[in-house]
Amino acid sequence: GKTYRISLSLENYQEEARQVIIQGGKEVRLEQPMQIAYATLHVTTDPAGAVVTFDDQEVGKTPYNSAYIQPAESFRLSVSLAGYDAQARDLTLEAGQEKSLSFVLIPQTRQPDTNRTIKK
Repeated sequence: GKTYRISLSLENYQEEARQVIIQGGKEVRLEQPMQIAYATLHVTTDPAGAVVTFDDQEVGKTPYNSAYIQPAESFRLSVSLAGYDAQARDLTLEAGQEKSLSFVLIPQTRQPDTNRTIKK
């Protein structure tokens, strides 16, 4: 038989390759499960401990790391921490992409309470 190297690829999936020996005149049937090529995301904030949300769904706190981000799907990433202004970014990660984001959180400034009466 003759040896062939077969490579299978599909958008947003990991490429699969294997060697196959084919005997002359025989039909060969191959089945190969394909694995999604997830994206990886790292999110840090200064200060740490901010809540991380994807499309308003809480997914963890910073420092946040995930190697299972669905590729080619857009989402809104937000970070928030009590006493600091929330920050957000729209993202779409590609298959196999690794992305690191860092946010410097800005302390909220309190607005003066003009409706308050001071009694003496």
